[in-house]
Amino acid sequence: MGIAKRIFAGILSAVLALGLCSSGAFAAENGSFTLGIYFTADLYGKWTSVDPCTGQGVDVNYLKVASVMAGQEKKNDARLLIDGGNSFQGASASYVMHMERGERNPVALSMRYAGYDALFSGSAERFLREETRKSFYNSLTDPAGTLSGTSVAVLQAETVTAAGAAEQEERTAPFLVRSYPVGGRQFRVGVVSLEKAGDWTEFRKSQACDLVVAVAPSGVLNESMANTILESSGLDLVLMNGGGLSGVITLRDDKGKRVPVIRGGGSTLVRTEVSVNAKGSFTLKKSEEIDLAARRSDDGLGALLTPYYEEAQEYGKQKLGVLSGSWDWETDLSCVQSDTMNFIHEAQLWASGANVSISAPQTEGNFCIRQLLEDQWIAPMDRGSCYTIYPNENDRLVVVEMTGAELKDWLEQAAEGYTVEEDGSVTGGKGISQAYGVSYTVCLGNPEGKRVLNLTYQGRPLAADTVLRVAVSESSLAAAKADRSTYPIVWEAVITQGFRQAGGSVTWIIAEYIRSLTEGYRQITPPKPQSRWTVTTTPSGEVMVPVTRLEFVERLYDAVGRPSAYLDLKQTFSDIGGENPAAAWAVQAGIVQGNGKGQFNPDDRISREQAAIMLLRFDLARNMGPSGAWAVAVPYADATEISAWASEAVMWNVIRSYLPDDGNGNFRPQAALTTLELEGALERLGG
Repeated sequence: MGIAKRIFAGILSAVLALGLCSSGAFAAENGSFTLGIYFTADLYGKWTSVDPCTGQGVDVNYLKVASVMAGQEKKNDARLLIDGGNSFQGASASYVMHMERGERNPVALSMRYAGYDALFSGSAERFLREETRKSFYNSLTDPAGTLSGTSVAVLQAETVTAAGAAEQEERTAPFLVRSYPVGGRQFRVGVVSLEKAGDWTEFRKSQACDLVVAVAPSGVLNESMANTILESSGLDLVLMNGGGLSGVITLRDDKGKRVPVIRGGGSTLVRTEVSVNAKGSFTLKKSEEIDLAARRSDDGLGALLTPYYEEAQEYGKQKLGVLSGSWDWETDLSCVQSDTMNFIHEAQLWASGANVSISAPQTEGNFCIRQLLEDQWIAPMDRGSCYTIYPNENDRLVVVEMTGAELKDWLEQAAEGYTVEEDGSVTGGKGISQAYGVSYTVCLGNPEGKRVLNLTYQGRPLAADTVLRVAVSESSLAAAKADRSTYPIVWEAVITQGFRQAGGSVTWIIAEYIRSLTEGYRQITPPKPQSRWTVTTTPSGEVMVPVTRLEFVERLYDAVGRPSAYLDLKQTFSDIGGENPAAAWAVQAGIVQGNGKGQFNPDDRISREQAAIMLLRFDLARNMGPSGAWAVAVPYADATEISAWASEAVMWNVIRSYLPDDGNGNFRPQAALTTLELEGALERLGG
């Protein structure tokens, strides 16, 4: 474990007495003074309580920050409200304002209303289009004085140009100083952006600061920030986005001074109490989290933003195409290959021209595209539908170059996110990557690092040194502990005509993909998979084992709950005992007929076309098979190799997809059915 990981392992409670004093030269005359320092981060443009494009509730938003802050006045003599960044873009509502305007932006209006003192420019702000970012910052600072609320300073550390000169973006500042009168003097607090290590002693002197607070803008990795703090000096307090973690830890800077680091953001508003006494010192008393999800929204701010909400609603209703077809009902998008994720992959490949697409489910679960049909044959697809499919509007698409070995390593790391439950089921989460354009099997019964097997590309084993162009979103890069510098970037949606106006987001790409299909006079139907991937709990030594005829029948028998069967097999077959209820049931139900010579052949390997026949008969036995005159085209490249007596069963397999092709368009009718393929067919029996 590296030094940064060891540092961040020691999380204390979220309400913790810090008891650290400064030697500042401030003297209060009349008792103590309480300053409340409040911190948010990663609200990603959430300025509504209900998403205007999807109709889904938004539990955490700036409306609730405003409501909480209105009730905090009695707790402090003064307050300082800071946002660590990623304030803009990420929710569908913020995207609408991104496209339509930067001036009078609802996020800016929300921050001004709530009384924010400063916004630190994070990754989301910096990836805005330049004209949008400038107008957004202009709304926050409001130099013309035309907007309601208070001015919000935009803080950004100086950047260095290629020529080596330092420059500061318009409407931003490198630091903020606030002064509070207490006992006839001014208590000065300096707020700085901690993007790189430094000695802040001179800053403290030049600005006559009694307290120096550093903010780590969102988008900076925690481990890197730990080292930045260790290599800095002259700071009294650090606020940073916790990346899902919260609480207080204490680090020592390069002079040995203990510096409290308060992590928060996301769903919480963090309050740190600073007590200044009459003796000229201050104490950081405690830090506490305020759960925004449990709070009410501010009605006044809601009324102010109503016109923008209504505009966003109309945007979400813009029709893009028509949804139809037999989409699957898979809702556990991380554990099973699904039509929904296949569609997202197809959109990424369409936009980028890449060889392979990597993506991870973005919804919290229990969602699939089939639900948009609402039991109808067809349904309109509007822009709101795209935010339901891919709600992370801030997620930008890039294409990176990746070798076969690197792709396998990526998938091995992703496989660590799966969990095998006690009942043998597999669970995952919305952040688990899957690859499309390559076929592979994840065997969770294997040790870590050896779980990804049979990795093929275009029907052949993927060589370790083969270089692929891989379309991947920035959230997937982050989940893999990578960033834009980890792999060579060869294409970016954010600078590509047709995608740049939306910041290169995957959500926008999905919308444009739907539009392209519609312009081609096509309805939106389930895509034919270009590749196959499967997750199994079976160790690799077992997944490729051929299945015998009796094993196949026994698994079907288990799948229907082991019904009673009374047939005496001795009267029918000469090579199987009479006390085999699975075989007896299969013969009674008409699923098995033997070889025509009075033999069951229980130990013979079953071929894929034989399995297709038994699956068709199984569906007929449970009144779920075809009826009347029917036929479908057989799309397999090796269709001529299918036996005539199996043609109807293979056509039924085209409809039911019990036995997928090999990812290269071949059915392989005479190939032996494997344990892995049987497991997949059994999973689809109820569909």
